[in-house]
Amino acid sequence: MRAIIYACIAVLSWSTVATAFKIALTHLTHFEMLLIASCTSLLIFALLLTFQKKWKLLSALPARQWGYFALLGLLNPVAYYLVLFKAYDLLPAQVAQPINYAWPIVLLILLALFAGQPIPKKKYIGMFVSLAGVALISIGTGFNGEMSVSTEGFLLAALSAVLWATYWMLNNRNKVQTDGSVVLLLTFLFGSVYLSVGALFCGLNLSSL
Repeated sequence: MRAIIYACIAVLSWSTVATAFKIALTHLTHFEMLLIASCTSLLIFALLLTFQKKWKLLSALPARQWGYFALLGLLNPVAYYLVLFKAYDLLPAQVAQPINYAWPIVLLILLALFAGQPIPKKKYIGMFVSLAGVALISIGTGFNGEMSVSTEGFLLAALSAVLWATYWMLNNRNKVQTDGSVVLLLTFLFGSVYLSVGALFCGLNLSSL
């Protein structure tokens, strides 16, 4: 029951970010916004590990785990959020978010293809209803003659769902049990490093920070 409550809180919280993304993107590029967000998250989790006194858990990680988290950090936050933020930059928020929310359906398909986990027949009904809902919200909002929808943005939003599902699948296949706070710290650590290196080539304009 507690897990369901936390999941509901997460959904309610996530439902507000579409507006926040669109507001931030009026002042920053999608790359600049991600760099700031990743570094901020890294700082928050560093403070959290300090408060929880879990820094010693880092030294206990096997060397292979560092490479594993380096890969995860490239996938999320870098690849996933660069794609997602660009999709939000090109699409209305009410179109981009439901397309991105199709990732649980993609996850079921990926698990069936690569992890040998068959999809129960009753879940096909749920998948169909969910996809129909995404289509209704997105097409009904975007193709009503009042606004044009970017094909590039639509494809990027769909790609973001694939990337997030892939991240979940890889994360769940990790055989070494690692504390959740440590996992998030390391993924944002590597993500911030990758983005900082990218900033040397992309350039930054944070005058409206």
